[in-house]
Amino acid sequence: MADKDITDTMMDAMFYAVAFAAAVVGLAPVFQRILAATPAAQYFQAQTYEGRPYAKVHNASETLSWRDLIHEWPYTPLMNVFLINDGPDAVEVAINYPNERYIIQPNETRTITRTGAEERIAVIFFICGRGETATVRVEGEY
Repeated sequence: MADKDITDTMMDAMFYAVAFAAAVVGLAPVFQRILAATPAAQYFQAQTYEGRPYAKVHNASETLSWRDLIHEWPYTPLMNVFLINDGPDAVEVAINYPNERYIIQPNETRTITRTGAEERIAVIFFICGRGETATVRVEGEY
């Protein structure tokens, strides 16, 4: 078998480099789809700030109710939320955990910001006193 000279070795190396680059470019969309489906990628996508508005009206009563922002539209947590109690009664509001409540009086506004926090606003809980009701406007950004 004849010995390869330096020119043949360099040509082989260039061929393999070009073949490798073509394979990477050709398979990049496949790798992007695979990586986008991982839980870590979905978590980071949910944490990105898109600047889109969220606005809903919630009717609270003496029964605990909530807005689940992960399993309902917009399917992503909010960065901040403005809660406006249009009355007629006071309402207790909790963010992510139903036992950590804020009282919002009629015609009062509460601003909750989770910008830079480890945990965004995923669920908003509402409850009024016995026999009371309140209409709460929920406005935020995700």
